[in-house]
Amino acid sequence: MRAAFLAGVFSLVIASCGHPAVARWALVLATTPDTVPATAPDTVPVWINSKSNIVWASKQSPFPFVKDLVIVLFHPSAPQVQRQAAIDAVHGRVIGGMRLNGVDGMYFVSLPPDSKHARVFEAVIALKAMAGVGSAIPDYLIPMSAH
Repeated sequence: MRAAFLAGVFSLVIASCGHPAVARWALVLATTPDTVPATAPDTVPVWINSKSNIVWASKQSPFPFVKDLVIVLFHPSAPQVQRQAAIDAVHGRVIGGMRLNGVDGMYFVSLPPDSKHARVFEAVIALKAMAGVGSAIPDYLIPMSAH
């Protein structure tokens, strides 16, 4: 659906421009989906834990969490096709990850913005039901005890 929308937008650009180089470039952009890597990335965007991205008070959680972000852990045997289907099902985009065993690990998945902060929890439920998904959780910020 996203590719079809983009194809329509780029068709307008191409029609108004008419330049062959722009047409080739626009076609590549319109047909290239956000590909989910077969193994977890090993990068954590620095902006994830900035104060503006934290939901401090929510009906859905007693703990603060990063807005519009879920952490997904796939079964080691899950092929890339299952990983792609799971992330696509929640309209997500892999923005980073953390390798746990040097090969695979957690995927940080950005979700479309949601001012009510319910989409994170809806995505977690949907992802847990999908083939190949081992775990899905919000990115909680759990306070450490002072002991």
